[in-house]
Amino acid sequence: GDVLMAAVPVLDRLAGTVPDGFGAMVQLMREMVVKSAASMRVMGPLYAGRAARRDGRPDEAAALEGQALAAVDSAGADAPFLRAVVLGTVGRKEEATAIVDQLVRDGLDPSYIAALYQRLDAPERALAALPPVDAPSERPWEASALRAQTLAATGRIAEAAEHADRGIEAFETALARYARDVLKTSATEDLDGADLYLTRILADAPAAAVGDVEALRRSFATSDRARSVSNSERIESTRSEPAVRRWLALGSRWAAAYEDLGNMVTSLDDVDVDVVRRRLRHVEDELDDAEDKLLAVDPELLAASRRRRPPLDIDAVAAALPAGAVLLQYHLWNDELLAWAMTAGGLRFQRQEVDGADLASDARRFLLAAGGSAALDDALDGRLAALLVDPWATELEAHERIVVVPHGALSVVPFHLLTHAGGRLGERHVLSYAPAAAHLPRLAAPAAPTARSFVLGDPAYAPDRQLRRLPGSGVEARAVQAALGVDRVHLDVGAARDVVLAEAPGSPLLHLATHGLLDERGPNRAYLALAGVDELTVADLLALDIEGAFVVLSACNSGRGRATAGGDVVGLIRAVLASGAGSALASLWPVDDEVGCLLMARFYEHLVAEGDAAAALHRASNDVRLTSPADRHAAYEELAAHFGTSGAPAGRRDVTATEPHSQVGDSAAWAPFVYVGR
Repeated sequence: GDVLMAAVPVLDRLAGTVPDGFGAMVQLMREMVVKSAASMRVMGPLYAGRAARRDGRPDEAAALEGQALAAVDSAGADAPFLRAVVLGTVGRKEEATAIVDQLVRDGLDPSYIAALYQRLDAPERALAALPPVDAPSERPWEASALRAQTLAATGRIAEAAEHADRGIEAFETALARYARDVLKTSATEDLDGADLYLTRILADAPAAAVGDVEALRRSFATSDRARSVSNSERIESTRSEPAVRRWLALGSRWAAAYEDLGNMVTSLDDVDVDVVRRRLRHVEDELDDAEDKLLAVDPELLAASRRRRPPLDIDAVAAALPAGAVLLQYHLWNDELLAWAMTAGGLRFQRQEVDGADLASDARRFLLAAGGSAALDDALDGRLAALLVDPWATELEAHERIVVVPHGALSVVPFHLLTHAGGRLGERHVLSYAPAAAHLPRLAAPAAPTARSFVLGDPAYAPDRQLRRLPGSGVEARAVQAALGVDRVHLDVGAARDVVLAEAPGSPLLHLATHGLLDERGPNRAYLALAGVDELTVADLLALDIEGAFVVLSACNSGRGRATAGGDVVGLIRAVLASGAGSALASLWPVDDEVGCLLMARFYEHLVAEGDAAAALHRASNDVRLTSPADRHAAYEELAAHFGTSGAPAGRRDVTATEPHSQVGDSAAWAPFVYVGR
């Protein structure tokens, strides 16, 4: 809003210099700018607040909603529509409804009226206000989403399903026009799109709940479709082409540049607009050039990337399940928690009405508690376990292995730490994770590790970065080298970006142990810290030819990212999988340098002995869990002495951490890592 208002003095000066007849046009532009600025001051923080609440940051959400309320108060009586939106969002629905009733009498656009009534839990009024079905629109899925929701809320389920199908088709057709993965991912933030998938699932919910096979399969597939799909999945057969990898990498750099701009605009620092403009123009030019080269390689590639996603092959997903495994797929949107259990015997479905914001908050609080130095909150654990684990007790009793497909805010939940059968789920069960059911057939168990594996640890960071060296990651790298028989390990100044880019491609296994940065608001800005001032970014990972490789990111928060409204999670792991990796291992919170080293040493011992990554992580985690802190330290000291290394472990592998080595909680010690794969 402030940036737009800065244009007003320019327009005022322009009004006095334009030829006759153009003054009215400049005045109209001025009025539009002022109105847009006022709207942005309200809707900007309101939208950000909703996203924060969805992601489980209630304090931040409340502060942002307060900003929106203050902004709409300052607008006075000139913004009744905005006032109704804000009041409805913050729970003052009676006041908002009274305003909407007046807007009806004032003749506001029916589509706006219907949307407001629907958000205010007045579906009958919304239904009466709906515009004609075939009213022209640049975003036709919005009208379909509103009509489908309204019909469902008034009990007209069959009609709701029909309009949801129509809206999904329009939404996916529009999304398919984008060739660039970052644009597709951004498009899945569309709230109306997310509402469409939810409404379609709910239309099948009654039949699915009683075991109707067709409804079960359709609802499961609809949930999977809600998750966005990267372009690399559409062009797998040519992913090894350098032109394809460069295009994907530059797409991420382009997104990161815009994320940087957003960070600058929302910061209190002065922004050099010319510098930002030059950087954006340079990245855009590079991306355009990459697309030209891609067309030269194969003119059909970009056209293929614009095709709509094919239907989910549920039978292929079931066939890809490991032996003795149950797949648990979740879908959390608004106040609905939907879940499916897939086994060799078929599908089972359950629907639970929840407070979506509270559940998202509980998920984040549980994550922070799990990665901290204190014991887990039993009440918090109990609430999550009751919703996410207990409904599937029958399936869990019959299956040792679990494949978890989380959704949105649930992507941060360490399911292996949830209470089950008198212990933690990960104590008795082997868990793995998948970003979507459709990914499961493409994921692969790691090939047998060989001496060609790429291993990196303990980079020598530039002094002005103020990053602590990580001796534990150096010991870890030596232990991995010994377990795999690797000829060379990359340490100190050799742990550099150009070394990774030159030597990692073609390796069957990549192990990277270092500091990591997570930026949930700018997921394309995430990186691993390397020697000197080097960083291994999301774009760098997309550029690597690591088809079929097993990638271990032994750094902080490497398994997290930003969850979209569609349920996808954007970050380092998504980049690893999009670049062709068959499986990955990453962390959900800051990894302790000492205990992380010990856990990884145990992991590779089991991996080499058994060849099963999910089982190896399960056994290694339990090894550490059953070892006292004193014995863990002794075991680490023994490893360090064996490999002739020195230096006390440095605490957590997190570029934002400044504290010295501190006490590590029990769960934080043995459970930071998750395995993404089969």
